[in-house]
Amino acid sequence: MKTYKIQKRRLLTLFLLFIITFSHSQNLKNKDYSQLKELFLNNKGNKKNQEAISNAFISLARKRKENLQIGKGYNLLYLCTDMEGKNKIKLLDTMIKYTKNDWVKEYDFPEKAYMYKANELRNEYKFNEAMDNLLLAEKYCKLKESNYIYWIYFYIAIIKSEDFGENKESLDINRKVYQYLLKNKDLRDYQKLYRNILFALADNYKSLKITDSCTYYNKLGYKDAIEKADTIYKNLFILNEGANLISKKDYYAALDSINKSLPHVIKNNDEGNALAGYYYMGKAYQGLGKSELAVKNFIKVDSIYKISNDISYEFTDGYDYLIDYYKKKKDIQKQLLYTTQKLKIDTFLNTNYKVLFKKLKEDYEKPNLIENKEKEIRFAYNWIYALIPVFFTILGIILYLKNKQLKASRQKLDLLVKQFENKETKFDINHKTEDNVKETVLKNKEVLIVKGDKTSINLDSVPRKISIDPDTFQDIITKIINFEKKGHYMDPKINATGLAIKLGTNYKYLSEVIKTQKNKSVNQYINDLRIENGLQKIHTDRKLLKYNNEAIAKEFGFNNYKTFKKVFFSTTEVEFQDFVTKINSSENQ
Repeated sequence: MKTYKIQKRRLLTLFLLFIITFSHSQNLKNKDYSQLKELFLNNKGNKKNQEAISNAFISLARKRKENLQIGKGYNLLYLCTDMEGKNKIKLLDTMIKYTKNDWVKEYDFPEKAYMYKANELRNEYKFNEAMDNLLLAEKYCKLKESNYIYWIYFYIAIIKSEDFGENKESLDINRKVYQYLLKNKDLRDYQKLYRNILFALADNYKSLKITDSCTYYNKLGYKDAIEKADTIYKNLFILNEGANLISKKDYYAALDSINKSLPHVIKNNDEGNALAGYYYMGKAYQGLGKSELAVKNFIKVDSIYKISNDISYEFTDGYDYLIDYYKKKKDIQKQLLYTTQKLKIDTFLNTNYKVLFKKLKEDYEKPNLIENKEKEIRFAYNWIYALIPVFFTILGIILYLKNKQLKASRQKLDLLVKQFENKETKFDINHKTEDNVKETVLKNKEVLIVKGDKTSINLDSVPRKISIDPDTFQDIITKIINFEKKGHYMDPKINATGLAIKLGTNYKYLSEVIKTQKNKSVNQYINDLRIENGLQKIHTDRKLLKYNNEAIAKEFGFNNYKTFKKVFFSTTEVEFQDFVTKINSSENQ
């Protein structure tokens, strides 16, 4: 009787479960894609419900004969399935089958499926096949100009750091992705990739022992995880900072962080990071000199490795500590055990990762290097083509200005030669000081009063800008007039300082008078007088034109031809040789 009642209850329970399941199934059939997707997200953690929703999504897509949607349904199923190994890869193959020929730019298919498949194959140490699928993912990204390619860059960076220990190269890639993310926050799955990149950057800096940068990204990631209520990543950033604190030799703080985060990591069945947690706990105790506790944690690392059969180079030196520890304890059996285990791991990593390393270099990095080089060349050519019109425009402007300058120079040359050919010409480039004084008289309402050979100053009319007292001003003017009349400027040794001494005044006063009267410096004033006098000499005696360069320079009052040539041009804006050639050609006509 009792047995009958139990059977009756079981039948009733099964019937109710059937009714509920049937009702739920019927309910899912009435949903559209967006409703099913929302239901899938709302059932996070309930894999059974998510699987039912995924199958409903696939059924709806098959009914409507929409290949891309079928692929999306299999993507949902992949995310919630408990399948492993070959069965999981078959799921991805189905996803690829329905999306590789029906892709659109708006969705990350089939590249996402190829990426997932590459990861599954890598986990099975099928590195050649893994790289082939990664390359296919990249191919579709480039074909579609999809920003999903930054996920591929991120994955390549992980391979470099975790499988090969190339943290510097990995860091360079991760920084590139990070900079892209900062400028493109509308990226699909932005938040997921952003948090992954922060963790990867922190991990790179930790491995490179750049501790401050590691702390910076750990804090940034922790803050972001708190804001988004992501407890998984919150604990990963705490764990990573604990590992970083070991490099700072802050072992107690490191243990505190690891002990806070490790239970949550274990709860999430994250074997890889659980192994890392025990490894860093062992390193902290090693740093504190607590060998028994260090050994205890390194043994836990080995226990996880035996289950997962997965470990990276970073975590293998715990075996060296175990070997050395048991050697000191004279426990030959355990020493041999961990020596064998270490050799097994080293052999495995060296053998398998050599294949991946070669594949990565030959099939991914070299073609990308060539492609980037070709892009650089195309970019350079585009710049050249763009700059050609600009170059010719600038060249045209330069030629125009040069021609204009040449024309002006010819006009000045012609004018100078015309003056030279006029026998009545008196060269007066400077305007004599006496004439200048008379001009000043007119302009300043009899500032200076000229009476015969004597010059005096109207004291009430001296310009206010003159800082010299009128008597001194008059004295300097009188001496300058006398200096010009006697031709002392033809002495090559005379310069500004020498002239001031010769006139019995100081350089400051002389400079002010010359500036007021001539609007030029003292040296320029002396040189202009020399050029004027030299031209007058040649005008009177054409034989001087036959002198050699150094001799003609001395006739003009200069020590050398180089200085003379420079001063002649600055004074007349005509090259001396052009002037000589023009004069000679005029005389020969």
